[in-house]
Amino acid sequence: MAPAHRLLFCAAHVVLAWRCERTFHVLSPEVAEAQSPELAECRLLEYAEVLRRGLASSPCASDLTEASVLVLPGYTFHNCHWPHYGGNCESEGTISRPGRECYDEQTMRAYRRFLDAQDFAQKSLAIIDGSGRVQSGWLPDLSFYNNPRVLILRLGAPVWFHRPGIDISLPPGPLSRCAGQAAMHAMRESLDEKRYLATFKGKLRHNPVRTTVAHLHHNDLDVIIVDRLDDSYDYDQLLYSSIFSLILEGDMLQTFHFAEAVCSGGIPVLISSKWVPPLQELVPFESYGLRFRDDEIHSLIVKLRALDGLSRLELRQRAMDACMSRFRTLEVQVESVAQQLSLPSFRPAAPSKHPASAADSLGVGRCVAAAWSSPTLFYIMSVTETEAFAPKLQGCLLSNLAGSLHHAFLSLRRRSSTCMAMQLEHAHIVLVPGYSVLPDVTRPLSFPGRSCARSQIYEGYRQLQLHAHLDGKLLVLSDMGDKGISQDNTFSWLLLGARRSTFQYGVDVSMPAEPTPRCSGEAASKSFLEPLEHKRFLMSFKGRLERPWEKQVAALHDDHDVVIVDDANADYDAEFLLWNSVFNLVFATANHHNSRFNEVVCSGGIPVAMADASWVPPFDGFIRFSSYGVLVEDSDPSNLLPRLRDVLLNTAEVHILRENARKVCARFLQTWEVQAAAALEALETPNRAEDDSLSVVLTQTLLDQEQNHLYALFETGALFRAVASRARTLQHLWMTVAAGPFEYLAASGEAVFAVSGQRVYKHLGPLRSVSTDSDWTAVSRGRVQALAMHDGVMLAAGLDGNIYQQDVNAMSIYTDWELLLEGWNFSRIAVHAGVLYATSQLHAASSVYSLDLSSPSHGWVKASIRCIPGDVGHLL
Repeated sequence: MAPAHRLLFCAAHVVLAWRCERTFHVLSPEVAEAQSPELAECRLLEYAEVLRRGLASSPCASDLTEASVLVLPGYTFHNCHWPHYGGNCESEGTISRPGRECYDEQTMRAYRRFLDAQDFAQKSLAIIDGSGRVQSGWLPDLSFYNNPRVLILRLGAPVWFHRPGIDISLPPGPLSRCAGQAAMHAMRESLDEKRYLATFKGKLRHNPVRTTVAHLHHNDLDVIIVDRLDDSYDYDQLLYSSIFSLILEGDMLQTFHFAEAVCSGGIPVLISSKWVPPLQELVPFESYGLRFRDDEIHSLIVKLRALDGLSRLELRQRAMDACMSRFRTLEVQVESVAQQLSLPSFRPAAPSKHPASAADSLGVGRCVAAAWSSPTLFYIMSVTETEAFAPKLQGCLLSNLAGSLHHAFLSLRRRSSTCMAMQLEHAHIVLVPGYSVLPDVTRPLSFPGRSCARSQIYEGYRQLQLHAHLDGKLLVLSDMGDKGISQDNTFSWLLLGARRSTFQYGVDVSMPAEPTPRCSGEAASKSFLEPLEHKRFLMSFKGRLERPWEKQVAALHDDHDVVIVDDANADYDAEFLLWNSVFNLVFATANHHNSRFNEVVCSGGIPVAMADASWVPPFDGFIRFSSYGVLVEDSDPSNLLPRLRDVLLNTAEVHILRENARKVCARFLQTWEVQAAAALEALETPNRAEDDSLSVVLTQTLLDQEQNHLYALFETGALFRAVASRARTLQHLWMTVAAGPFEYLAASGEAVFAVSGQRVYKHLGPLRSVSTDSDWTAVSRGRVQALAMHDGVMLAAGLDGNIYQQDVNAMSIYTDWELLLEGWNFSRIAVHAGVLYATSQLHAASSVYSLDLSSPSHGWVKASIRCIPGDVGHLL
C-alpha cells in the first residue's frame, strides 16, 4: 500500500471512545414546552434538532435524576446555512418545525424558568444557540454568559463571551463536499502535487478582513483570494488543489467553509481574532491547523511559505484525522459535542509541536502568546509547597483575605486551558500565597498558625527566591499596598490597596478589594437593565465621612437629587441608594478595605471616584478608570456636581461609561475567581490599556439612542459600528457599515445626512439602515464642514467657520444656506437640549463654546465641557 493510502486508512478508522465523567439529559420539545408553553410557538431548525437528537442517543445521555446537565432544544438557534449554504430559511430541509424566530425577552424568561424550577435546581442548563442575524447576534439577557449554571453551545462562539471549559463552540454543519469523493481523492494526493500555496473563494465585500487579505496577498499565481462571483476560478478546484486552505470569518463570526477546509486534503489556516474555533477545548485547532490574528494578516503568506515540509506533512495528517473523527459528517460532529459536554472541566490535549497563535489571548482565562512563540505559563504554589521551599514561613498564619484570593488562583489552575503549568519546572511565573497580607482582623482560612513578623515573612520570600527550583522564574507575591513589605522590586506584587508612591507600573498589579455579594447579585443585573432616566437620584453616597474633604462633599446633600450621608443615618437604605442613582460616589484612597469601589462599579449607574493623590485604581495600566468612570480630584469638591452635569450633556459618553462599567464589573470584580483571572492577564500584559488604544483617528462618533449602537467615522472616511468588546478588555470591535468617504454625519429617525467632498448628501432612513449599498442623494448647494439638526432646521459650519441654516424638509440642490451667526472658525458642531456647541479642532484639547439657540443674540460663551456632545473618541 502506498504511503498516502496508509495515512488515509489510519484517518478513516479513528475510533472514538471516552468515559462519561458527567451525564446529561436532553429534553424533547414536548417536555420542554410543558414546562414553558410559550416555547411551543418557536421555530426549530433541522441543524439544532439533529444535534439534540444525537445528544439524546449518546452513551452519556441519562435520565433526569442522574444527569447533571439539562439540554434544551435549540429555540434560539436561527442560522439557516445548513444543510444548504446561503442562509435561505425557506430551503427544503432547513426547518424542522415552523414558527416564530424566538430571540427575545420572552424566550429568556422561559429559560430562566428552567433555572428556577425545583426539579432542576442542582443541574446546569445547556442552551443550543446560534443567531442568523448580524445585527442581533447575542442572547438578549447577557447575564446568561456569566451564569455558572448555564452552558452555551454556540455556533459562532465569540471570544468575548466564551468561557473555556464551560461553553462549547459548535462546529458549522458540514456540507456535502466534506464526505464526497473529491475530498477523499484530495487527501490521497501528495502536497507536492498541489497547484496552489493558499486559496480562498467567497463573499469579500462585507468583511474587512477578507478584503484586506485579498488586497495584500492575491497574486493570480499561487495565492488566490477572490470573490464568489469571480468566474475565473472554480471553487472546488481551489479547495482541493491547495496546500493551505484559508478560513476567513463571514458576515458572522463562523463560516460554513470551516469543515470543507479541514477536509480539503490540505492544511486549514484560520484567520480570526474573534471566533473561538469549533470544539477548541476538545481538539485545539492549533493541533491540526495554523491560526493567525487579524493583525497578523500582513505576514500571513511569508509564514506559510516558511513552514518546513515535515511540519506540513504532520499538520496535514492531523487535519485528516480531525476531519474523519470530528467534522466530516454531522453524526461525528454531534458525537464530538457529546464528548466535550460529558467532560466536567477542560482536559488539555497532547501538546502540539506547532506554536499557538495569540488569538487565544482574547478568550477568558487564556494566556497571551505571540504567533510562533510559546505562551507564558503560570504556576500556583500551594501552602504546603511554599513552606517546604521556605522553612521561615512554616506555621505562619494565612489570613482569610489572602487565603480567599489564593484559593481563587488554585481554582483557576484546575479549570484553565493553556496558561497553567501543571509542573513547577515548566512555569515562567509563580504565584505564592500572601503571607504578608495581614489585615487588622485575621481569620485563618485553612492554615491557622502564629502571626509572623513582616521581617520573618520577607526572609521566607527571599528563601523562595534563592531556591534552585525557582531559579529564573518571576515570583508574584500578594501584599498590602499601604503598610506592607512591597518595597523589594525584584518581585512582582499583587497589591491590595496599592499606593502610587511605591507602585511599579508594568510590574505590579493593583488588586481590588474583597468582592461582596452585591456585586454578583440579581439586583445589580436588574439595575444595569434599568434606563438611567428611571433612577431616583443624581448622585448618592452612604458610608463613613472621616476626612475633611469628605465632609465638604457631604455639604452637597440636598435630600432630593444628591444624597451624601454618614453610615449612621437611618433615613436612607444603602442598597436603595446604590441601585437607584445615576452616579455612585466612592472616596478613593489607598485602602484595601474599600469594597464600596466594587459595589459602585457594579451598581448599574456610573462610578464616580473622588480620589486623593495616593490612589491607584484596580488593574490600572491594564484598563483605565477614565474609560468606565468619572475621576474628580479631592482638592476641590466644589467641582464635583458641575463635572457630573457636564457628563450628562454627552449622551454617548454616558452610554459608553455605563456599558464599560458593566463589563468591568463582570470581567474584573464580581467574584474572587474573576479577580484572579483578571490578575493573570494583567501580569501578562500590564500595559494593555495603552496597547488597546485605537491606532486610527476617529473624526466623529455618533450614538443611535434607539438601538444603543455606537457608530464612528474613521479618518479614512468609512463608517463603522461597534459590535462588541474583547474579553477582559474594553477595546471595541468594529464592523464596516459603509465605505464613504464621509467627513461628517447628522442623523434623525427618518434620515441621515452626510458631508462628503464638503457637499451634503441624504440617505432616507434611520442610521441603522445605512449599508454599503445605500443610496445617497445630493441635497444642497454650497460647501460645509459639519452638520447638526435642531427643531427641523439643519445647521452647518461653513468653510469660513460661520454657522448657516436651512429647513431640513426643504433642502435640495437648488436651495441656499442662510447665514445664522458668525462663528470663530468652527469646524465641528453639535446640538443638545436647545444649545449649540462648537469647537474649532478635532482633538479634545480644543476649547468648546456654546450658544443658546433660543436667544442667539446673547452670543457665544466658553463651555465647561471638554468635548462636544456625541464625541466619545477619548473613551475609545
